[in-house]
Amino acid sequence: METTIERQVFVIEQCDMQHEKSRDKTDDMVDRLFVSYKNDVFRFALLLVGDYQLAEDVTQDVFIKALESLVNLRDRGKVKTWLLSITRNTALNLIRRRGFETAGEEEFFSGIPHTDASNLEFYDMLACLDRDGQQIVTLHIVNGLKHREIASVLDMQPAAVRKRYARALETIKNSLEGGGYYE
Repeated sequence: METTIERQVFVIEQCDMQHEKSRDKTDDMVDRLFVSYKNDVFRFALLLVGDYQLAEDVTQDVFIKALESLVNLRDRGKVKTWLLSITRNTALNLIRRRGFETAGEEEFFSGIPHTDASNLEFYDMLACLDRDGQQIVTLHIVNGLKHREIASVLDMQPAAVRKRYARALETIKNSLEGGGYYE
């Protein structure tokens, strides 16, 4: 017959095994999140902070924060929106802590790794937009978010996002028609 101590040890060992399995599951989930969304998070961080190294730091911080608060994620279908919200908040906190403004367009565009001419042209087109316009267009076109998801990330009303997106497209169109970058 088992003693009480043996039974307690058995229960503790079972709990440890369950905890280990749970941790492995969480680690696996974070790995999948990182692989799936690291580029989206990095590009948005780069847009916000304007510095390649700082964007890498923000990206790392985002996934650490995601790991810490993964249990609080209510809607698993909105993971990308959730991660980009964390990205925005992390980047803005970094900017406030360090006491600097986001980089100007020259620094921003010099920090983007351009893999082909179409990427360069896209980021050149963004140069004619204000910061909000750049964020909205990037989140919609590059990250594939819907306007209501962008509104959630940027803490805006969906109608305001739609209006600013339309204005941004109009600004890009006028810039291109006026000779903007391609004379």
